[in-house]
Amino acid sequence: MITFAYFTCRKDPKIEWFFNSLNRELNGDWSNIKVLIIDYHSQYNFEEREQLLVLPYRKFTENIFLTHPKPTAWQGKWKTTTQHEYFAASNARNTAFLLCDTEYIVCVDDLSVMKSGYFKVIEEGYKNKEVLLGAYAKVNSLTVSDDGDILFDNKSTKLDSRFNNGVLKGNKTRVSGSWLFGCSFALPLELALKVDGFDEACDGQGAEDYDFGIRLNRVTTDIFYCKEMFTYESDELHFVDTLSFKRDSKMLSEETLMPSQKGIMSDHAMLNYLLKQNTTPFPFLKNNLTSLKEEMKQRSFVFPIREIDWRTGKLISEL
Repeated sequence: MITFAYFTCRKDPKIEWFFNSLNRELNGDWSNIKVLIIDYHSQYNFEEREQLLVLPYRKFTENIFLTHPKPTAWQGKWKTTTQHEYFAASNARNTAFLLCDTEYIVCVDDLSVMKSGYFKVIEEGYKNKEVLLGAYAKVNSLTVSDDGDILFDNKSTKLDSRFNNGVLKGNKTRVSGSWLFGCSFALPLELALKVDGFDEACDGQGAEDYDFGIRLNRVTTDIFYCKEMFTYESDELHFVDTLSFKRDSKMLSEETLMPSQKGIMSDHAMLNYLLKQNTTPFPFLKNNLTSLKEEMKQRSFVFPIREIDWRTGKLISEL
């Protein structure tokens, strides 16, 4: 089976775009698909979020599971501090790695819709145990029908910066891990756990992606940028109804804090240098995902994960 992990911190992430386009790609056959929805807001109002994000799509499959992001590694397994009440990309994605129980996982951004042919690329990557990096374009006036048909303002299209790179050959090109950018990628779960997931020292949004990609490159060279693993994303809604990202300098030392996103993203050559030096842009914060995954299995933690009070480590029923 294949797990699709959908991440959001928006009150209305347009999740119907995801489900309708995936249903089109699957030709209505969801028998080998699971969906994990990692939703920031569900930690505060689970029933309301379930009504919005899950229940309308039970018509496709019962294998839809909703939870909120786990605490960061530096908070401790049970969220012993309450000072991290904002969205962070790393621990949200690591939550999906912890809860995934299939061999292959596909990570999907909110406000996005899959172009025709997307799932064929995923099937091939799953078969060959490859890391796949998806292409995307930001567009305005994006709408998606119940059948997954896509409409948008053609004049507004902004292709991702990798798409027309001169090193690309055809629709699928082997690249370095530093090409991992954004939240449209797929990989064997085994590889995600082998590198211990995303570095949670990246406690906001930005730079955690290619840091993860560089470390993946140490355990596999089967990393491919795929033009046909393509999604459209809403440009005009990107900064609407979302959470602000901030850095909590009280919790992390200056040495641990991430450099400015602008500074490191502008120097692709530096990323490749770091890759060759067998290092990463940031000090790595151990998540111990494999041991935590095993502990959760032994404790028989089941969905919804809201049954755990992350601040105390006890089941809510025990409080």
